[in-house]
Amino acid sequence: MQRLNWPFSCSQCGRHFSFKQSLERHNHMKIHSKEMPFMCSFCGKSFKRERNMKKHERCHTRENVFSCSQCDKSFVYKATLVRHELTHSGERPYLCSDCGKGFFSHAELLKHERFHTGHKPFQCPHCGKKFTQSCYLTIHLRYHTGVRPYACNECDKSFLSANRLKRHQRTHSGEKPYVCGECGKGFRQSYNLKMHQRTHVMKFP
Repeated sequence: MQRLNWPFSCSQCGRHFSFKQSLERHNHMKIHSKEMPFMCSFCGKSFKRERNMKKHERCHTRENVFSCSQCDKSFVYKATLVRHELTHSGERPYLCSDCGKGFFSHAELLKHERFHTGHKPFQCPHCGKKFTQSCYLTIHLRYHTGVRPYACNECDKSFLSANRLKRHQRTHSGEKPYVCGECGKGFRQSYNLKMHQRTHVMKFP
């Protein structure tokens, strides 16, 4: 949490630095440049640097990944594995000063704080729409490019994101993971459960 008190901050992402030279080096690396010439051959995600693209592709090939000793998940970066292992311990050391919500990493805290500040540093080069997180921009860009990398193995439909594919697959499996605590009725999506729960709290004259 001490990092939030560091005097130099990036105007694009909100990251704080203790020295001006560190901020200048951060800006010199062109981290926030819109140019992303290296594209993943599996899902279409773009990167500024080729080495980052190659590391990302390991998510698809599962080569040289770091595996969790507590579950069957594996990760491309060791730092991501370390953050994941906190989910098993339950430790959330980074707390939001506005609402008190805890996070596993400082990066996740910074992302969350943008919901309070309204800061949206990631802008679509096609239509100008802005987003709080780069992953939201990545999904949005697929509306423009037409890339739908997540294909259903049961039918010919494909989707912009893994979450949308997962929701769709429930139409084939019949899985209804969201269950009403009042009546036991199950739903495929959390939104439908929330709408249903209103029927229990409605008061009729």
